[in-house]
Amino acid sequence: MTDPEGVGGAPAKEGETVEHIGVVYRIPVVEGGRDSVIEVLEEYSRRICADPDPLARTVTVVPDETDPSVVWLHQVFWDFDSYEDHFHSAARMRLRHGMDGLRGGAVEVFRVRGAAVDHSEQALREADRRAGESWASVSSEVT
Repeated sequence: MTDPEGVGGAPAKEGETVEHIGVVYRIPVVEGGRDSVIEVLEEYSRRICADPDPLARTVTVVPDETDPSVVWLHQVFWDFDSYEDHFHSAARMRLRHGMDGLRGGAVEVFRVRGAAVDHSEQALREADRRAGESWASVSSEVT
């Protein structure tokens, strides 16, 4: 995928290709914990996308429309290095601490290389639908 803005918002060189890493998390939450989880995830989103060196290009928090015990987190990282670096970031450490006692089970994760950056409501619903069809083949991990 060609990134018209280039990595980190810098102009891309002609013909330069950046392979974004997309990640969709299906996060089960404890009863009554949904609003707290959304607050923690939105704070994480602000931190992981913050200047001067953002690790993620976009992060979107989406409450499940039909299941009040599920929240979806959609992230697009600049590249594989940014994806790997986020595991050791201060934002990720705060997220882990903030989620203590709020998870209602294992977090399911679906990763895609070459992810498109489209967080329109229709695109997010389509991603949720596709992810829901294939959870049997998705790895599970606790974040």
